Amino acid sequence: MNRTSRVAALLLGGVLVITNSTSAAIIVDKSPDLGPVWSPLAAPTFVYANSFVFGGTSGTLMDTVGVYMLNFSGTAGTPFRFEVYADTGSNAPDPTTVLGVTGYQTFASSTLTLVTNTLGAAISLTNSVRYWIAASTVGQTPDGGYVVGGHTQNSIYSDNGTFWYSNDPAGLIFDGTELTPEMAIYASGPDTPPPQGVPEPASLTIWGLGLLACAAGIRRRKVVA
Repeated sequence: MNRTSRVAALLLGGVLVITNSTSAAIIVDKSPDLGPVWSPLAAPTFVYANSFVFGGTSGTLMDTVGVYMLNFSGTAGTPFRFEVYADTGSNAPDPTTVLGVTGYQTFASSTLTLVTNTLGAAISLTNSVRYWIAASTVGQTPDGGYVVGGHTQNSIYSDNGTFWYSNDPAGLIFDGTELTPEMAIYASGPDTPPPQGVPEPASLTIWGLGLLACAAGIRRRKVVA
């Protein structure tokens, strides 16, 4: 590799590294290490919920939530949405205190997949506070159900997350709970902006291409000489 090529590789590599630093910050990702476990989400069970305790800096924004799930019915699936509940204070979801909701969606794949959606408004999280991510089919016309993924309790986050379910058509009464496995849930925040003093990725690309052009010009002049 000649000197010009090495300069090009270093410049482009630097641009790529800084560009990747703008990816969304993951707040919690309780992966489905036990595969598909809980079913059926849809009548007669209308809501599934699982919790996490936020361990980051207070004021961190959460704007995307999701659940690992699959459709076992062979239909489009019952419409559902994700909701974020406050905690009752005793490791239980409080469906009367809804902190955020997404729009409704369906999911037809029979493969266990992370399904996410964006909250109507980002939630400002507080350190050491427990939050509940719920998948709700309340008020929707049944059209096939879902199986959600199972996650080994405390295998990644030592927060005693607990799976709860509601057979109440209104979704206001939770009928049961299981300590393990938890429901496999996910949450992330808005794209993290570049650190202060670091140019935007587009600016870096232009800057890098400019330097590459200069280097090529210098090389061409040396060849002509």
